[in-house]
Amino acid sequence: MNARFDPERRIWVLNPGETFAYTDGQDAEAYLARVLEDATDLSCASEELPAAIRDWPSEYHLSPLRANLLRPLRLDEGLRVLEVGSGCGAITRYLGEAGCQVFALEGSSARAGMTAARCRDLENVTVQSGNFARYEVAGSFDLVTLVGVLEYAPTSFPGTGMEAVQACLRKAREATGPAGTLLIAIENRLGLKYFNGCAEDHTGRRFESINDLYLPQSCRTFGRQELERELHAAGFANVRFLFPFPDYKLPRMLISETALADPELDVGALAANYVSRDYAGGEVRFFDESLAWPMLARNQLVGDLANAFLVLASPQGDTGAWLESDWLASSFCGPRRACYRTENRFRRSGNALRVSKRLLFGGPAPDGPLEFTPPAETEYAAGTSLGRRFNRLAFHPQDAFPLYLEYLRDYVRYLEHELDDAGLLPRDFIDCVPANLVVREDGSYELIDREWRAREPLETDYLLFRAITNDLLRVSYLGTGALFDGSTSLRDFFDRVFSGLGKALAPGRLDEFVDREGRLLEQVAPAWGGPGYAELLRAGLERSPREVLGTLWQAGSAAAAEVQRLQVRAERAEAAYAQVLNSRSFRFGRRLAGLARRIWPGHTD
Repeated sequence: MNARFDPERRIWVLNPGETFAYTDGQDAEAYLARVLEDATDLSCASEELPAAIRDWPSEYHLSPLRANLLRPLRLDEGLRVLEVGSGCGAITRYLGEAGCQVFALEGSSARAGMTAARCRDLENVTVQSGNFARYEVAGSFDLVTLVGVLEYAPTSFPGTGMEAVQACLRKAREATGPAGTLLIAIENRLGLKYFNGCAEDHTGRRFESINDLYLPQSCRTFGRQELERELHAAGFANVRFLFPFPDYKLPRMLISETALADPELDVGALAANYVSRDYAGGEVRFFDESLAWPMLARNQLVGDLANAFLVLASPQGDTGAWLESDWLASSFCGPRRACYRTENRFRRSGNALRVSKRLLFGGPAPDGPLEFTPPAETEYAAGTSLGRRFNRLAFHPQDAFPLYLEYLRDYVRYLEHELDDAGLLPRDFIDCVPANLVVREDGSYELIDREWRAREPLETDYLLFRAITNDLLRVSYLGTGALFDGSTSLRDFFDRVFSGLGKALAPGRLDEFVDREGRLLEQVAPAWGGPGYAELLRAGLERSPREVLGTLWQAGSAAAAEVQRLQVRAERAEAAYAQVLNSRSFRFGRRLAGLARRIWPGHTD
């Protein structure tokens, strides 16, 4: 191997002069390079890097959610890891902080330099620039990772299509040796988001993977069964699937195969919490995925229609050894401050299903309106989220608003039952929104995820405001938008809801709630909260709900409009076809074709 060390980029260049075509764009990568070189905190707990997110490339490479992909794995210190396709070092950094001996291989020398910049304070990370197809494997590795890489095999390995995929897998098999493990993160070509109108992540075209329109030497993804077959053909006898939601790029949950078969864990309800993203920017959706996942779970289709896979495969090794024996699933919080980031682990403990919460980083918390008091472990709450009712009623074409008031009356009745003598709620009810209320089989409610405690008195009206806001922001598809009929602005909608519940708001009260919400978010997630959030929400109050929630509602209207256009085109085509059938020229053509068949028996019309 003709390798040389590039001291400026801190990388080993394995094949000087070799070119690599893949890029996120010159401007995007130049920006990322500056951010990483200038950063003072490069750790996975960094709040400096997420603050630099400005677009999709920077979000993908700088989001703290990236590392969630590997958090359920048991990564022992000293493990030899070959990371193929390190990109800008998000996964590399996590592996390095876990104490692994990491050899990061990246085809692009510029991106390899960014990996090295991100890991410049980790002596256990070596960064190499080179093509995996020509990589000379020296010894076996405990773990070889292909995160977002296998789909590009046809562009860099010899052969076309599946031949190149097999060549890539055999190369990985050479690197794992008989006992090592290959880790693959890849999109599912049959992911639910693709049926729901999202563009294929790599080509930007709708239905490309479903219609099997991949070109021989273009990137390609796989369904669950075909990927498992390819792994077996390459010599990986032991294959285990995990399912990241909403996908492997920015995972908020990972579900095991064991969880899919657990009789008590409602994986459909878990999957329903995470909305798919169309990375091409499309807004068209044909259905509400949060309503679809529970139905798919009842039909045992969650694993086959998950948007992405995380796969552990080994020729002879035990892939289960990478996971805790009682682990079923993990969920992760959103983009909070590092001191508040948590993981919920769903575990089967004998006959009991438990949920344990752990802090990912900890550290001192800032002053603010909340105390952070996460419970260490709780029993799993079996039942259906009250918030799911909103997802369903939003589709009602005529009575959505009356049904919404009925749903909120049930919620308010529960809150009022919990009031103390002063008419205040328990302060750990600050997150008691419908999405966090589980309705048991007997109709009683159980509040889950009680990890926050308000320092200020907690009134029913403020919690009702939080519930309405949470409903509107968490639901990705609002059907026809009939819920907002009769509301001239979002402020008017809030006033109508409060008045309909017999809780007419005094002047200025809604603005007080907005300011309080801004202070709360400024403490927990400063990138989203603070005065900026309050001002944005206050400005939105004066606009129409459809305009403020345009991304959500327009998705439904755009889908309906597209279906209507297609129906019109189909009707026009049918009418045109009928005209052709009745035309003289067509009848003459039929007679001519009959004559042709008699003269040339092999001819067809």
